[in-house]
Amino acid sequence: ANEEREKREAAEAAKRKAAEAERKASEALKAAQAGGGDAAKWKQAEEEAEVKERKAEGEAVKADQEREKMRGQAKAVLQALDVARAERKEAMNELKEETAARKKAEAARIKAEEALKEKDEKKEDLDEKEEKEGAAPKAPALPTISLPPMPPLPAMVTLGPLPTLTLPTMAPLEFSVAQATEVKVK
Repeated sequence: ANEEREKREAAEAAKRKAAEAERKASEALKAAQAGGGDAAKWKQAEEEAEVKERKAEGEAVKADQEREKMRGQAKAVLQALDVARAERKEAMNELKEETAARKKAEAARIKAEEALKEKDEKKEDLDEKEEKEGAAPKAPALPTISLPPMPPLPAMVTLGPLPTLTLPTMAPLEFSVAQATEVKVK
């Protein structure tokens, strides 16, 4: 009895589904018959979609070009950053070298000051020691040598007056300006 009832319910459900499918097919047929004018709308919508698609493709190409341009600019910026980093690194190395040289110079200055101070202290100690010892000379005095006085020098020979020399007079020379400016080359 249960089986029959289940079969009946299944048959009724199948009839309902078939009726629903028939109704939908009928509505679709009516819409297709009435939609003869809709074909033009579909065609226009399709053309508009194609125009929009072409426009979107053009915008995509422009976006790709802009992206490439931005990549080039980014690459240039990165190269400039690399150059700046290299220059900064070089400047830092120079600064380190300069700092090391300053430290070395400061250490040398301090060492020289200490050496001078030590030398001054030793000199002061020596001076104090000499004062205590009565300023005794460091080296023995050299013996003095006395020489006899020099005899007077004999009188110098004097010469009489020198004879005068006379030259004969020459006749005056005559020449022209052209002769004076003429240069002879041999």
